[in-house]
Amino acid sequence: MATEICSSGAYSISRACKVLNLGKATVYYKTKKDDSEVMNELQLKADLHPREGFWKAFGRIRLEGNNWNHKRVQEFIKQ
Repeated sequence: MATEICSSGAYSISRACKVLNLGKATVYYKTKKDDSEVMNELQLKADLHPREGFWKAFGRIRLEGNNWNHKRVQEFIKQ
C-alpha cells in the first residue's frame, strides 16, 4: 500500500509509512526463503494421490527424508 502511494511521486516512502503507521522495513523487506522445492513436492503428491489429505501427503514427504516442518508445508495448502 505504501509503495502504491509513493509510485505517484507525491509522497516519500517515509511519509507514506508514517501516515499508514507502518515501519519502513515492511516496505523494503524481501523474503530470503525459497520454498519452490516444498511446493513442487506437495504438488507431486497431490497429483499422484488426489484423494488423500494433507497429513497423508505430509507423511509421504517425511518418509522420503525431507525434514520440513508441517507448518511450513501447510502454508501452501492455505494458498
